Amino acid sequence: MKKIKKSTLIGILFAAIVCIGVCWGVSYFIDHINGNTKTQIEAQNEMQKYSEEAENTMNENSQWYQDELEKYKN
Repeated sequence: MKKIKKSTLIGILFAAIVCIGVCWGVSYFIDHINGNTKTQIEAQNEMQKYSEEAENTMNENSQWYQDELEKYKN
């Protein structure tokens, strides 16, 4: 059997590390685009909470406005 040179072994190891890094980077990039990172999920949950609060406030204000209009119609 033929011996493998030290430089060839280092090259193969370097190529494997680069390949793993590129695959991880592409995976992270895809998660970032799809909105699946931890920070993006937390931001989406917070936006949902504030959206529900705003909807409830708008409904309360709308009801108050309708009540005020009813007072002056009669």
